[in-house]
Amino acid sequence: MEANEISLPMPFFFDRKTTPSLQEVVDSLQGFDAIAKRFPKILSALLDAPIKSVTVDVNKIEIGSLYDDLIVKFAFGGQEQMDLFMNEMHEKFMNHKAVPFVLFFALLIAGGIIAYNVIAPDEASSSPVINSNNTTIINMISADVGKDADAVREIIERAIPRSDSIKLAKDSYKIFGAFGDSNSLKFKDFEAYKLPRDVVDTFPSSLDFDSVQELKDFENVDVQIRAADLDSVKSGWAAKVPSVSDRRIKVKVANAVDVSKVQIGANVKADVTVVYKMKDGELVPGYCVIRKIH
Repeated sequence: MEANEISLPMPFFFDRKTTPSLQEVVDSLQGFDAIAKRFPKILSALLDAPIKSVTVDVNKIEIGSLYDDLIVKFAFGGQEQMDLFMNEMHEKFMNHKAVPFVLFFALLIAGGIIAYNVIAPDEASSSPVINSNNTTIINMISADVGKDADAVREIIERAIPRSDSIKLAKDSYKIFGAFGDSNSLKFKDFEAYKLPRDVVDTFPSSLDFDSVQELKDFENVDVQIRAADLDSVKSGWAAKVPSVSDRRIKVKVANAVDVSKVQIGANVKADVTVVYKMKDGELVPGYCVIRKIH
């Protein structure tokens, strides 16, 4: 182990009955590694102890259900920062061990929520299953770090900038894809929480991530409705958003949006998220998601 570095075993497994494919094994490892790389900023804020970086080493892989024995290494800028973090580690990590484990689940679910809110907003709904699990996870972190739940939620949300949100969604879906016929995803050394299958099943199972490269939010902008199916928010919508492009683009509408007053040809003020895709080496708007009509 390097100086100024702390190692934490985080072996996780899916209780699969079927043997995973090689791609599922690779995806699960890549997804875990990418999500763990987001730990430093969040843990530094939660524990008031600066972490410089995180690396993930594979200790062992067992194929059957799918068991990944991983070691997460936290690196620090110097001995002083490490000593500060060790004080927190003793109280928060070594005694309770909740923070990094539950934070992983928090980021995993956050990626799923981003995916359906942006890529398949017509399929999104306020799921009691997701809300219940999210609340449980936030409260567990809150209890361990001694910060109220709203503060914990804000710290996590601030650590996921818009520029990183699609990447987090893709990373989460790599792990969801390895679920197979599992009932849950759990950590071997942490039994206080496991991610149940019904949470994963709530998210759309097939999303076109290749069509999504970048997101940008626009608030209270002009949206000129050019085509609309008021009986369905799933198809048939198109609009011009002058502040985005002079061309008509496809529109998706979030389920929570009231479209009863929308008329074809009408101009409305709306909050939208524009999803950009790469075309001929250039980012172009692929479609926009109407989040709110004013």
